[in-house]
Amino acid sequence: MKGQNVSLPWIRLDRGHGGRVLGFSVNARDSRVVAFTDAMELYLTTDGGRTWRQAYTECAEPPPGPGKPWRSIGLEMTTTWHFHFDPRDHRRCYICYTDIGFARSTDRGGTWYYSAKGSPWTNTFYDVAFDPARAEVIYAACAYEHDIPSWKMAGRLYGGGGVCISTDYGKTWRPISKGLPAVGACTGVELDPKSPPDRRTLYCSFYGGGVYKSSDGGGSWQPRNKGLNTDANDHFTDIKLHRDGTLYALCGGKADAQDRRKPAAVGGLFRSSDGGESWAELTRGMSLWLPYGFDVHPTDSKVLYLCVSAVPRRHDEAGVYKSTDGGQSWKKFKIDWPADGPGYVHASYPSIDPYQPERVWVSTGTHGLFVTTDGGKTWKRMNGPPFRGVSRVTVDPDHHETIWATTFGGGIWRGPAADTE
Repeated sequence: MKGQNVSLPWIRLDRGHGGRVLGFSVNARDSRVVAFTDAMELYLTTDGGRTWRQAYTECAEPPPGPGKPWRSIGLEMTTTWHFHFDPRDHRRCYICYTDIGFARSTDRGGTWYYSAKGSPWTNTFYDVAFDPARAEVIYAACAYEHDIPSWKMAGRLYGGGGVCISTDYGKTWRPISKGLPAVGACTGVELDPKSPPDRRTLYCSFYGGGVYKSSDGGGSWQPRNKGLNTDANDHFTDIKLHRDGTLYALCGGKADAQDRRKPAAVGGLFRSSDGGESWAELTRGMSLWLPYGFDVHPTDSKVLYLCVSAVPRRHDEAGVYKSTDGGQSWKKFKIDWPADGPGYVHASYPSIDPYQPERVWVSTGTHGLFVTTDGGKTWKRMNGPPFRGVSRVTVDPDHHETIWATTFGGGIWRGPAADTE
């Protein structure tokens, strides 16, 4: 498709292609109306193929061309991991994607620019970290391997990943990954705001390597895996640095190489109090086969929420856990999962409200999005968004009763924070 008789969308103009053709359909009542899809796009003709138009997005500054802003027209099938507001300028927003990589907005999400250029790993951006001293500087955890930490990815490592830096507000990127593994995926990145601005201390989690640290702004990286049990399971899926200096890292699922229905090793949550020099396992003995996501109270690093997803033939450990003593003990919540879902739960991510920490959203891949306003004593299911597979929730920094929800396959949704059943 070269565009002589086709109105091209941003995927073709900025990214290059939309993948292989997947579907072709002719209107039974009017053969001049035809639609076809590829792995990312929808095209329509109403004149029997003489002209075609893309039918899933709209150029905000016509005519369409490379580097232009675009907006959604409602057809969404994208997998999104994080939605971030720029901490200095809330008009700037960012989306971490699978397959698309990265997008940025300069008008609070009204329109978007494709912004993964320069990264060697444009498939997936798992997360970003903002430099508090240099507004234009952003670090990103990038990978070719997508859909981590889902169970389908737990049995193999391929491709590559690493950390990239942008010095122009996320427009372009370059890799800073010397010392990181050649195979696997970089799944999280954190910046120590107390480190010197010209020699930032950075941490990253690696799916196929554990945890790595840089003390020179990403110029070089060294493993920091003492106590992480990486010999048994090095599938690390997330990392968080609390404001008090406590560092947490999450190890996800690992499937048997010959039978991916069979777990090969447990995962778990780990804590470091010395900048990653040593780690303590907080979930030892809990038999967590697929820890999926966690969050930490914004002012009390001892308060933790952990979501665990079900794996084949092992459902009992799945659910939502909370610790109030830094992981010395855990309580599993008794949540009445609705009957309109399966008998097991794929608990995904907890998202603590930074402005009201007793309010926590928990996403699932099986039963929708839930919220508690009392630290987990009671839970209610959210009415929206209308896509069940929510990932994480971001509270709008200017409107605290508005949330932005990332989803695994339904794009980004915005709505009221308290819209419950």
